[in-house]
Amino acid sequence: MDTPVELEPKEIEQPRLFCVAFDDSPEARCAVEHAASLARAGHEDCLLIVTVVRSASEREEAEKILGGAKALSFLYNKLIVTNTLVVVADDYARAFCETARNCQADYIVVGCRGSNFTRKFLGSTSKKITKLAHCPVLLCRPNAIKKGHHSQSSASSASN
Repeated sequence: MDTPVELEPKEIEQPRLFCVAFDDSPEARCAVEHAASLARAGHEDCLLIVTVVRSASEREEAEKILGGAKALSFLYNKLIVTNTLVVVADDYARAFCETARNCQADYIVVGCRGSNFTRKFLGSTSKKITKLAHCPVLLCRPNAIKKGHHSQSSASSASN
């Protein structure tokens, strides 16, 4: 009689939520493109594109801008769900990170500027996001991607 063989359950890949900071800059557009290209079709991965405005009067314009970001993500990955959210707050980085945490984002994707390794490499907002983030942060530099280099990835996996 054959002995039964215990099979290891196949690891199930959980859907991932990429939370993307968006302000309509070239760096932010790069972040949307990169997040959309990372999302796996058929695995229920999702993008949440977030912008933070200082007052409710800016909400309508922000929603128009986010519509463009959503269309951009569709160009890179037609099979993923993309949602948008406008948050009203004074501190962009803090409000964005709180939103990502509340939505249980698996990854944060943010554009950054510059070629200098210090301040120019991480603008004040992207630097603050990496410090406040509850999950890994992927930093995207448009010039690096155009030249064929991969985006810089932050190892910040905050213990907040």
